[in-house]
Amino acid sequence: MRQCHNVEKMHFIITQTMMKYLPDNEATMHLKSRHIGLSAKLIKERVPIRTAYRDVLYRAGLSSYKSGAKAMALKHYQLCVFLLQDNPWAPDIPDAYYDETRELYIQVAEMHLALGQTKETLNALKPVFENARTAPCKARAWTLRSRVHSVSGDVCAALGDLFTCLEELGVKINRVATWEESDEAYRKISKYLQTIDFDTLLTRPLSNDRALIAAGSVLNEAISICLWLDPMMYFHLTVEMMRLHLEYGAMAQVVYLYSQLSAIALSRFKDVKLGLKLSDAALSILRVTSDPAAIARGITIHNFFINHMRDPVSAILPLLETSTEAAFFLGDRYYILLNVSSMVITRLVLGHDLGETEDLCNDATEGIDDWVHDIRGGLGIVATR
Repeated sequence: MRQCHNVEKMHFIITQTMMKYLPDNEATMHLKSRHIGLSAKLIKERVPIRTAYRDVLYRAGLSSYKSGAKAMALKHYQLCVFLLQDNPWAPDIPDAYYDETRELYIQVAEMHLALGQTKETLNALKPVFENARTAPCKARAWTLRSRVHSVSGDVCAALGDLFTCLEELGVKINRVATWEESDEAYRKISKYLQTIDFDTLLTRPLSNDRALIAAGSVLNEAISICLWLDPMMYFHLTVEMMRLHLEYGAMAQVVYLYSQLSAIALSRFKDVKLGLKLSDAALSILRVTSDPAAIARGITIHNFFINHMRDPVSAILPLLETSTEAAFFLGDRYYILLNVSSMVITRLVLGHDLGETEDLCNDATEGIDDWVHDIRGGLGIVATR
């Protein structure tokens, strides 16, 4: 057979044939994405409407990420961005969709961050900050930029980004709150929580307010940072988040919020009755939640904050091991470090073999870039090791 001298054109023809005749399913997705990638320049030149090609690449990227192939997922998302129109943010242009464009740039940034490429993460976020139309549309970009600063050890900048995002969303947070002010705010919330019917509270549907949904996500991110460095701000933000939840509606992050406020009630205020009610509420939400990611993260938070005050520490270790496996499956850096940190500290407290515990500290974090400098979990692992 005569050798093909125009390989790119060959892949272009194969791509066109596959897109036309092969079924659109999981079995053919990666095969299609390979040929799309090898003929991307010709596709951009010759195919004016490229939505179907981007859809294949996007789904292939999600599949690659779920299987742990982050570099391959990044390649797929970058190809999606390449196949966008020349001015994809402009309205009323054929084959240009605002939500798709914003999502693709966010996914590229997330993959860069997952691979430890902080500079590239910030570069990928610039188009989102420049072109996103509303504050909720920028919320994930602010969160990712905050994580870049957090990974780099600049906690002040990380929190600054999140507070700026909250201000854009219309949520005013006092950045210089005192213990006395936070205690007073907690007592008001506590008094209200002791009088309401928790069954009614827990059955409220999730809010459709995009600003509130984004604020819940950003507040949860800020709380996870303050947990390790600023206990007063952690306390203040948790109470503020509960106030927003009670006044404006349910957020997806309430499953974490109930566990965090429960820990505060039990530890700082010795309020066993309310603390256990909040803990039971968190477990009730977990039992009816269908999102595997929310379940895994919710169990992690509950194990970390509450279970050692309810059950013997020895009974918690199997739960931590299960939630650690789930965190690795999700590929969430923060929850991986939080789980590993919880597990090695628990092993140390229980008097497990120190050599095995040290090996676990090293082996469990092997694939996580620069985890030693990440205060959100890395600190506990370093201290244990």
